[in-house]
Order: sequence, then C-alpha cells, then structure tokens
Amino acid sequence: MEHTIPTFTPGPVTKEILQCLRDLSYDEQTLRYNTYTDGIITGCTLIEENMRIGLVNGIVKFAGRLYKLKEKILIPYEPTDALTIMKLRFSPQIPSRDFIHYKAELVLDTDPTLKPHEMEMGRFKLKRGSRLRTTYKDFRDMATEYDTVNLMYLKQSAPGDTTLSPTITRLFGHEAYPHIKDNALDAAFCTQALASGEAINRELIEHYVCNRLSRTYTGKMDNARLHASLGEVLNLITGHTPIDKGRGHGDGILLLN
Repeated sequence: MEHTIPTFTPGPVTKEILQCLRDLSYDEQTLRYNTYTDGIITGCTLIEENMRIGLVNGIVKFAGRLYKLKEKILIPYEPTDALTIMKLRFSPQIPSRDFIHYKAELVLDTDPTLKPHEMEMGRFKLKRGSRLRTTYKDFRDMATEYDTVNLMYLKQSAPGDTTLSPTITRLFGHEAYPHIKDNALDAAFCTQALASGEAINRELIEHYVCNRLSRTYTGKMDNARLHASLGEVLNLITGHTPIDKGRGHGDGILLLN
C-alpha cells in the first residue's frame, strides 16, 4: 500500500505529477463505490420548471462507471393521461485523441421496459389541465397515481443490492417518528432514515417490515411490495387504517394495503 501526494515544488509540472493527480481522484471514487450496484449513488434530485422536468446534481453508476451531473438538466413534457417513464439512456463510448467519453441523456418514453442501456429515473401519469408535482405532502402521497412523479421503481445504488430511494424512507421516518412510543425497532429504523439522508440497505428494510408485520422473511421483495409494506407499518405506528387515510379514490390515490 502507498500514499502519494505531489509537493508542487517550483519548476515544471512533470508527467508523473499529472498522472498522480489523475489517479488520485479516479482511484478514490472507484474504490469508494466499488461494492455499490449500478443505480443512483447520490443526488439526482427531481425538479420541475415551467412544463419541463429533470434532475439536478448527482452521481449515477452504470456498467461500473460513474457518471456525474454537476448542474441541472431539464426536458419538456406534455400531459397525456398515459404512463410516461423518465430514463437515462447511456451511449457507447466516444473515443477522442485525449479522452474516452461515456455520455447519458435524459429522455421520456412510454415504454416501461428498460433496455440494457437505460435506467429509470421516475414515472408519472399527467392529466390534461393538471400540473406535475415532484414534491410530496406525506408518505401516502407518494403513491398518488396521477400528476405526481413516482419514485418507487428507481434503482438506488447501495453496497450489494439496489434499494429504495432515500426520499421514500426519509418521508416514512418523518411521519412515523412523532408516533413512536416504546418500540426500539421503530426508533432505530426511523433514526437511521432521518439521521443521514442516505439510502438504507435493502435487506435491513425487508427484515424491518417483516418483523413489524409478523411475517416470515422469505427473501428479496420488489420495490412495489417493499413500499406497500412500509405503508402498512406506518399504519400500525400512527394508528391509521386504510379507511382512515383522509383521502378517497377520487383523487387518484393508490391504497397501500
């Protein structure tokens, strides 16, 4: 093992110093996220501005490579009443004299099937005359069928396996925490969800919901089932029932249980 730092003494900048600077950043990021799956590493926050939707700041891992978004990117959308998928579409390498480029563009597609060079960043159904929302009133609001961007199917990168977006678990923790009484498991899970803002390990979420719902852990759940199970746990913690949610079918809410 070694640790090398350029001293930048007066004089010409040598080839070795430039190589050291190059390797320092590249190696650090590669080693840091080596065990992470493909997906959103951090950031990529959804934004909406004047009938344009997009992402701002973040890092995405795809095919083992890290793609950085240092500013916001927006694309126009239209209300169609139909399912629309926001995707990152990755292009093949683009070689040049000094670099090898790998690029990704943000696109909207009506096909929910992901091709090998695509990654979902959100989905929505927007009614004509309505406005698209990228923020949420509470945990249940995230499951609204129309006019709200759904984050349930995102691939959030984490060591070992993808997991739920931290936006989902953070909203769960925010709503559940004030109602926690003497359940240490709830307190521990909600504290982790709120403390760092980072993604929570998928297996930990699965074991948590199975424990709280008195179910046998049978292995990996898909994102939709995991999200719905968290909704059931939230009902237990807050004392709500599916009928006691304060919302009816008319506003497009998908019941979580």
